Amino acid sequence: MVPVVQLMCCTTLLTLFSQAVSEHEQGKMMGSAAAGFGLSFAINAALIGILAMLHLNTPILVAALLLFASVILMLKYRAPA
Repeated sequence: MVPVVQLMCCTTLLTLFSQAVSEHEQGKMMGSAAAGFGLSFAINAALIGILAMLHLNTPILVAALLLFASVILMLKYRAPA
């Protein structure tokens, strides 16, 4: 189930990104975004193994802290209405 949701999120993000740039830059943007997604999946796979060696709940705690930090940053830097 989780890989299906990840693929749907990546596809949605690519669609939003491609609509935000001109037609001439869409290919470059999609390639860069795909490279970023691949890098993030590789970092995730490496870190989750290291964090799980510390304690079984450490990856969940780190994910919760990073999610909380992202919410704070989104609220701080949101676009004015």
